[in-house]
Amino acid sequence: MKMTNLTKLHTLLFVLVFGSAMIFNACSEEEVAIIEGDKTSLNTLIATADVLSGTAVPANYPQADIDAYKATLATVKTAAATKLTQAEIDNLVIQLNAAIATFKTKAYGFINETT
Repeated sequence: MKMTNLTKLHTLLFVLVFGSAMIFNACSEEEVAIIEGDKTSLNTLIATADVLSGTAVPANYPQADIDAYKATLATVKTAAATKLTQAEIDNLVIQLNAAIATFKTKAYGFINETT
């Protein structure tokens, strides 16, 4: 069961990093100016994710999951620091929400109450 969750987290991280790399590579200086989207919801979610990251300790989560979550958060922050369209912002919000939800399931003693 733990390997399945760890595999899901690694897959999520891969998708997030790969998606961010595609965003960065898709932009070139020759393109028309990007119409930037509203990052309010993304910045709010990043602040929430930062709080979770700051309170995550090995007593409550496996260290590997803490490291993976912090790496995901750093990737989102890097992407958020660039010019993004609203669709890209919305995608980052979805991905970060998924990373938060996945990370919370890694807590020792987690009981899934949704099933």
